[in-house]
Amino acid sequence: RNFQTNSWTPLFTTNQTGSACTTDTEYAYAFNQYTITGFNLFDHISQSGEIWVRFLTNNPATIYNIQFDRIYLMLGSVNTNSLACEISWGTGTASDCANTRDTREAIGATPVTPTFQVTTELEYPTRVGGYYGFDNDDDATNGEAALSANIDFPIQIATNTAITAIHYAVKYRSNNTALTVDLQIRNYSGNHPNSGAGTGSGWDNTPGTDTNAATTYSYFDTWRLSEEQINADDRVDTVNNRANLRLRTSVSTLTTSATSDWDFAMMSIRWVEVPSPPSSTISCNFSTSSTSFINLSPSNVSTSSPDITITVTSSANFQISVKDQGNGILPGLYKSTIPTYFIPSPNSSYNATATLNPEVDGYGIQATTSASEIN
Repeated sequence: RNFQTNSWTPLFTTNQTGSACTTDTEYAYAFNQYTITGFNLFDHISQSGEIWVRFLTNNPATIYNIQFDRIYLMLGSVNTNSLACEISWGTGTASDCANTRDTREAIGATPVTPTFQVTTELEYPTRVGGYYGFDNDDDATNGEAALSANIDFPIQIATNTAITAIHYAVKYRSNNTALTVDLQIRNYSGNHPNSGAGTGSGWDNTPGTDTNAATTYSYFDTWRLSEEQINADDRVDTVNNRANLRLRTSVSTLTTSATSDWDFAMMSIRWVEVPSPPSSTISCNFSTSSTSFINLSPSNVSTSSPDITITVTSSANFQISVKDQGNGILPGLYKSTIPTYFIPSPNSSYNATATLNPEVDGYGIQATTSASEIN
């Protein structure tokens, strides 16, 4: 439902034929700007935060029985930059990751749209050049076929939010029963010695089992499988606003060639809003702006008059500090007119806890409080 135009946005231009009511068939559909020209997600969310979906028959004059067992929506990001994809083991065109933005058929069906394909390379002697740890199965047998590719997804964390889980939805196949591919989530923390398939791999295994070793497709999402909750914030690069999925070889006995198909990929986060602390307020009122010494006598400790009372009202803790201006360099009582005179605070050694005594130059401030909670 497009709440801006008060109309319904169709995904298909042709009719979709469902299965018989005696057969359960699950479908996955992607709604985004790549599957529908001009699509804007925000236009399809109501002011009350709702998204509406409807299903229509193509022949209103005929009575049909439509049965729905479950319907759920996942909001997230597909890849938006085909240059932010990589084939780190195997051959293919990395920018073809753009083909993972769309899915529109039964979850186990052969895709009606192109896929992101990667062809295996043998560990030895074919493979040359750099790769990431555990792109292959890294077992004791050399000469097996392997492949690995990873895709970036734009994810930006809003202010005052905390990530509590990582979500994803994917569809792929290894396309060979002797080759098992597995999904991993990139870890950006730089401090995960036991994550992924092994030390220092850079990617973490997903909590659920989402492997494929078949010529048919598998679909996985975190409504069906466990979401990634442990150190979830480590899976988002908050500097570059991105997250990443890797499809790698976890088990291989293949010694020939195979070409995998990655049909769909999406990532999302679960988050909580962290409320901002309430703003603190404070007010200070002074009973007077000045106090004076009438006469100073060397034989007595003189006090100024009147006393200054400070009334403080605050919604938070506070500290009152009194600064001695002194002569601009040292704290004390300073007579700036000629002849100038300077009395150090509180004595010539500037000992903060010294007691004022007659016949000894010194200057200090004494403070008391009428509030029991202030010290």
